[in-house]
Amino acid sequence: MTLMRPATERPGTVTASVLLMVMGLLSAAVWGLGATQGWWVSDAGLAQAADLEGDFGRALEASRVDMDRGSIEDARRVLNGTTVILTLGAATLWAGTAAMVWRGIGPARDVATTSCLVGVLCLLGWAMGSGVANTLALQVQAGVMLLLGLAATALLYVPASSRWFDSASTYRWS
Repeated sequence: MTLMRPATERPGTVTASVLLMVMGLLSAAVWGLGATQGWWVSDAGLAQAADLEGDFGRALEASRVDMDRGSIEDARRVLNGTTVILTLGAATLWAGTAAMVWRGIGPARDVATTSCLVGVLCLLGWAMGSGVANTLALQVQAGVMLLLGLAATALLYVPASSRWFDSASTYRWS
């Protein structure tokens, strides 16, 4: 019986996946920088109920959903602050997952898949919650981050990557 050693040579698909994750980390940094500079929020999406005409404006006013406790600038700060918090979370997921994948830690593929799903759910929830105030540039930025995450995760399930992860995480006796 011979103990099979884990493969030490990292396949190109794993390296490409990690590079995509680093690009995702940089994309998250741009996202956070934009939030601190106020690039991503459109004032047109932050209209108050009094600014809206017709039934929709009256319904907003009746339901007290409008921003009667603050100004549009306050709403902009809240949305930018939320974006900064999401950026920190995204950066942590990108960096942690890339480090696990690079080192070939056993559950790295599962962690990458879970991180990707968490990112999709967070960005969708965020877009539905404040999407009306987001600029097109921010929506494109969020889409780029999602595509990077999906591509990086998909590369981890290519057969060469699967074999490397299997050999790195389990020892087989033959």
